[in-house]
Amino acid sequence: MTAITAKQRAALKRALNIRRRQIELALRGDTERLQAEAEDASAGVPDRAEQATHDVSVDLAVAAVRRDGDELDAIDAALQRIDQLDYGSCLDCGRPIAYERLKLFPEASRCVSCQAQSEKGTGLNTRSL
Repeated sequence: MTAITAKQRAALKRALNIRRRQIELALRGDTERLQAEAEDASAGVPDRAEQATHDVSVDLAVAAVRRDGDELDAIDAALQRIDQLDYGSCLDCGRPIAYERLKLFPEASRCVSCQAQSEKGTGLNTRSL
């Protein structure tokens, strides 16, 4: 497996920046939804069924914000690795990450083998992707 080319790196950086903008927009929507839910809660909920529905809606919005925040962190870390020119190398073993993997998951910080080990809980490093 060979390291990615400058052209591939530039394409992946563009993809990361596009995804970053998409997530920022989604986060704004999720934040607005949480604010609306908070306003609804302050207005009072008439019965337990509506309260349960409200609670589930809030939980889903909070989970979406956390998920998007985690993805933004991974994207920002990948963009930083691109700027430092160590993007495309596995953070655990140092081998090149396959370009095909990076096309699918441009924020990936591990090769497939090390990611599988990490997901099993046996990896030495617990960084995401």
